[in-house]
Amino acid sequence: MRKLVGTMVVGCCLGAAVLCGTASGAGIVTHAWMADDARAYVEHPALRALLDANRAQLRSGAVYPDSGYVVSNRPGGDYGEEAHWPRFVEGYVARIRARTDCGDLQSPTGPCAPEIAHLLGAAAHGMGDESWDWLMEPASVDHGETYAPASASSIFGTGGTEAQMDMIAIGRHHRPTSPVPPLPSIPDLLGAYADIGRPDVLAQPQVEGNAFSGGQLSAERALAALHAGPVAAAMPWSATHMIVGPGGVRWAAKAIAGSFDSIWGRLLGAPIPARVANVHPAEGQVGLPTTGWTHDVGPGTRTGAATTRIVAALSDSPPFRRVTTDATPIPALPAGAMTLAQVGPGDSETVVPARSGFPRLVPYGPDAGEHLLDLQPASDLEPCTTYRVRVTANLVDAAGAPFVPKTWTFRTGTGAGGAACPDDPPLTEELDPLSAPYEEIAEPHVDPPVVDPPLVVPPVVDPPVTKPPKTDPPVVCRTTSVRVAVRVPRGATKVAVTSRVSGGRAVKLRIEKGSVTVPLSRTGKKTKVTLTARVSRRTRTATRTLPSCTTKTKATSLVVTAPKAKKKGKR
Repeated sequence: MRKLVGTMVVGCCLGAAVLCGTASGAGIVTHAWMADDARAYVEHPALRALLDANRAQLRSGAVYPDSGYVVSNRPGGDYGEEAHWPRFVEGYVARIRARTDCGDLQSPTGPCAPEIAHLLGAAAHGMGDESWDWLMEPASVDHGETYAPASASSIFGTGGTEAQMDMIAIGRHHRPTSPVPPLPSIPDLLGAYADIGRPDVLAQPQVEGNAFSGGQLSAERALAALHAGPVAAAMPWSATHMIVGPGGVRWAAKAIAGSFDSIWGRLLGAPIPARVANVHPAEGQVGLPTTGWTHDVGPGTRTGAATTRIVAALSDSPPFRRVTTDATPIPALPAGAMTLAQVGPGDSETVVPARSGFPRLVPYGPDAGEHLLDLQPASDLEPCTTYRVRVTANLVDAAGAPFVPKTWTFRTGTGAGGAACPDDPPLTEELDPLSAPYEEIAEPHVDPPVVDPPLVVPPVVDPPVTKPPKTDPPVVCRTTSVRVAVRVPRGATKVAVTSRVSGGRAVKLRIEKGSVTVPLSRTGKKTKVTLTARVSRRTRTATRTLPSCTTKTKATSLVVTAPKAKKKGKR
């Protein structure tokens, strides 16, 4: 997920095994699900065949953007946010088109087919975030649902629902959590970032971020065994509508498919007209509320009012800054780009004034590109009334070409809940279908590595060094941190705990509820933990040496005792 991603500390006991690790807070399992389901909605048979043959890389691409948050503090690792949006996608498209060794781009088994699938997976992630953040999460707020137990508050926060719904995706719908394959072409990724003004992004952090995603998927599978049931109990509407709800998996998959078709056209050098890929409310939907249309709207779980948002998902982004260093103002939406009208007798129309600032691109801002166009009326709507929405050819894409016009209607019910009107057809609430066990992705061959031709796509050179940096084999951590209990006598003062990796500096640790969390070295070195305290006017110390993260390590303790009283001598 975009703005709400943070560090998620996973700590749970599975029988005798202890799972500890860190992961980003986005629902990467759900992202991969959206991208995979979009295959069924694409219009080009050749594109569908390519995606069917390269599902592992499609899934890998859908996970890729969030992998950047894990390594964002490393030099050259701050790529996660940029990888979410059309600016990066366009740079990636240009790099693939510039290759001379791809052969027929439409071949499902061509040398660049895995990379194309990875590109489209990355594009799906951004569209999925926009859909989920603008519609699905506010719908959860409307139903008053959240799941953030104190015992797992570092995993399931109140700032989003992706981690919670990943538990449902795994536990109820059997979505896969197997590791993703290696990145198909590091030089093309580096070139794409450089082309859009981000030459600071380096290769090794991307490799490590991608590898970490495999660990996160495994961790989420273990967490689902513990939390899928409690999440479903605490969030019953969300757990039964994550597919069919507004902005859910199905809604997002249809929007993503529209984006896939447009990117495919640009890859082949035959762009297709930009269009509206999905809408909310749905075409012909009835029973919309009459009130709540003036409610504040925003992304994520900050506000509700999902039902009273009028949204068009666009296959292409309107104008955005193609290079990060470009300070040219982004043009405002043209007048009449999106309109709302009340339909009266004889199909007559009365324009419904829009709220100030609408229509506008949502959820975040057009700087790097966005796909959702939202219109909010200035006042509430009339009961049992049909309304017509239009996205017009006044709206243009990033290349300045007009969108294919789109018109659809919806009808209000009565009151805040949109109760049925006398002439409404009988309505039956649709719930998520139960999923059969997922057929694990098993392609007949391992995606072959793409050999980058010399001099055609020069790699971006990392900062000069006298010798190539030594690349250590990937570290497989069994324990990333250890909880150490701190015990000192009553009345002790100046209590402090420090940790120091061999050859490094001492770092002061924060004592919370009588213990500290000690991060373990990922470079094979040991960590020395030292407890100091002032007891009976003497400084007492206790030390403990912990192994590196590759060793399974249990919680331990540091103890400082009071000095023994001296025995009185005989006279």
